[in-house]
Amino acid sequence: MANIAATTRRAHGPSLDGPETVTIVAVDAPRMDAAWRARWRRLAAMIGPSALPPDTSDDPARAVAAATEALAAAALDREPAAVRSSAEPGAYVLPDMPPAIAERAAGIVSATAGLACSETVPQAEIERLRQATGRLYRLARSQPAPPARRVDGVVAGAAERLGIPWGWSTTQPGLIRIGEGRHLTLLDGASPMDRPVMGSQLAASKPAMKRYLAGFGLPVLPDRIARREEEAAAAAAELGYPVAVKPVDGSRARGVTLDVRKAEEMPDAFGRARSEGSAVMIEPYLDLPDFRAIMVGTQVVNVLRRDPPYLTGNGRTDIAGLLAEHNRAVTEQRAAFPAHYPVTVDFDVEQTLRRSGRSLETVPAVGEQVILRRLPMRDLGAYGTDATAEAHPRTLALFARLASITGMACCAIDFRAEDIGQAWDAQRFAIFEYNARPDIGIFAGHPLVATLLRSIAPDLEAIRLPTLLIVGDEPAVLASALRDEFACRGLPAAVATADDLALADIRVAIEPGSAHRRMIEDPTLAVAVHCRTAADVARFGLGVAVIDIAHLAEPGAGAMARGDEAPTVRLEAEAIALVRSRARRTRDCPAIDMAAVAADVALLAAAPARPRGLSS
Repeated sequence: MANIAATTRRAHGPSLDGPETVTIVAVDAPRMDAAWRARWRRLAAMIGPSALPPDTSDDPARAVAAATEALAAAALDREPAAVRSSAEPGAYVLPDMPPAIAERAAGIVSATAGLACSETVPQAEIERLRQATGRLYRLARSQPAPPARRVDGVVAGAAERLGIPWGWSTTQPGLIRIGEGRHLTLLDGASPMDRPVMGSQLAASKPAMKRYLAGFGLPVLPDRIARREEEAAAAAAELGYPVAVKPVDGSRARGVTLDVRKAEEMPDAFGRARSEGSAVMIEPYLDLPDFRAIMVGTQVVNVLRRDPPYLTGNGRTDIAGLLAEHNRAVTEQRAAFPAHYPVTVDFDVEQTLRRSGRSLETVPAVGEQVILRRLPMRDLGAYGTDATAEAHPRTLALFARLASITGMACCAIDFRAEDIGQAWDAQRFAIFEYNARPDIGIFAGHPLVATLLRSIAPDLEAIRLPTLLIVGDEPAVLASALRDEFACRGLPAAVATADDLALADIRVAIEPGSAHRRMIEDPTLAVAVHCRTAADVARFGLGVAVIDIAHLAEPGAGAMARGDEAPTVRLEAEAIALVRSRARRTRDCPAIDMAAVAADVALLAAAPARPRGLSS
């Protein structure tokens, strides 16, 4: 086997978001001939579809670097980017990614490319690389979420189109901020951080959620819980084959085996599920069309039919080759809606092919359709088709009932039904999973995201933090006195100067002029109060688009009292004019009236707050 190795190091870049990762690829291998490409492609289909050599490059080093980027991008759930040549021979620059991800991806790709140099590959080596790929994906999911997740980009883009003010949270990096102060919502994907946790806690345990829903008469499948293999076998026999075997607290279909048909298959299915969860759930397997309904509040905004991935034979190419072509086509059109994902050869694919009398080496006839897996997960390659218009009104009403019971802002209901166009209680039908954190990243440009955002921000006034500005001399003294006054009156207001901020009497470090950006992220705050001199306004600007009430000392009075030069007097007068142009109401006074300020703060604070979380 040729010596193909990849190592990584950090280099500071030209990068907007952080340090770049440079992959240094050392290659001692034959030229990239057709035979090597074919063997690499076949291995990649068995291990991970992103670890493929690009057809456009004859440079083995670039091929390994590009495949490393593709595999790391798939694990991080983002689109792959082009690699760039480095000034060092054999070195290629990859986009920003955690070094641990780059190192593991490079190791997997190097090993795959190296194995492709041999005519035969031991099955143990293939299994080792499969396990390494699984560990890579788990490591990627554990990384702190950067503000470049696909779902965040979809939400941010929709907010821009709708004209809804948004920003990246400074207190919760990676989350999107919609609204200000007590109207604040932090979105972690589609899930607002300010929602009650009951629904999320239940959804984390499949049996707990099913029992909860069954208590309200909702149609869920019966199940049995097992912690030992013999218990699982007894449960399957009691429920009757075929069964589905799942970890009770797993996610994203990890450890799930569908359509277990006989007792001999239970040990393997139990082992896979047990390795991913604290216990194993066995339930009847319904061989029916699979659907996912996505809810915002109690409104069904999308019903997706999830069909298993398949290939169509051409009479010349084996299944491994057809799959490699399929995965490349999927990658090229991934931005389209509904998005399709590549198919990785795993136990489900191998079992599905084996049951149909096929293998990766089988050459299907022209037009022959080959189903690849039973698991209908979109990120495992299933096809998604919008079936919202077909759903029966009684079924939609059932889902609205479920959403009302759980109280989640946004959720997904996975169910199976013989006919989506018929009422749920007139057919074989069951809800088998409830997802409190659905991935809406696939819905770029879809009305679903707009519905979610409009629930959070019905209008701009409903999400804005009321603001009062005081322009006068000695702002630090005034701010201290106001804080004491507000504390005595129990007013939920914070006071800031140009370079000082206290939230709940706790000093918060800020850069000069940045107080308002920090105040809007305090979810307890009803009013923001700023104390500035006119010189502060002239130097740092306002830092806020709308001022509800401004208390103004006589224009230029402070500068004239100090005997400042005429240009300074003019600048302060212009600053006061700027405040007047932004303020909805102004109160002019020779000296600041504390009682009047407190009364105005109380008035602004009395405006009703939007209930935390989403409306129905």
